[in-house]
Amino acid sequence: NVAFASAIDGWAFRIDHFAELFAAKLGMKANVLRQVLWGSFYYNPKTKKISRRPKGKQQPMFVQFILNTLWDVYTKISEASTPQSLEPIIKSLKLEVPARELAAKDVKAVVHSVMSRWLPCHKHLLGMVVDK
Repeated sequence: NVAFASAIDGWAFRIDHFAELFAAKLGMKANVLRQVLWGSFYYNPKTKKISRRPKGKQQPMFVQFILNTLWDVYTKISEASTPQSLEPIIKSLKLEVPARELAAKDVKAVVHSVMSRWLPCHKHLLGMVVDK
């Protein structure tokens, strides 16, 4: 039972969160994704198959689906020049963030506001304790 977190930015997640998130997109069962999102497993989008050996420059599924997603969110928030330019990412994550928080001059405050709503620490860390 493992959780990944950033106390500074106020977020945490477990593999099962992303397994459920990507299950519908990939047409797979969340239980299968839970088992392969961690470790040396590679997803081929052309064949829609999972393998233990990379083809070419494939990244492990953890990097491909989780780390790259986190990195994209951080990048989009950091590069946003106005609160309105954050609207697409806020909508895609299905979040409600007050406009005053998105208008903060400190990028770290904006990152914290978005990330803590998308991947709330309390939900994932407490959920880990309750599940076991």
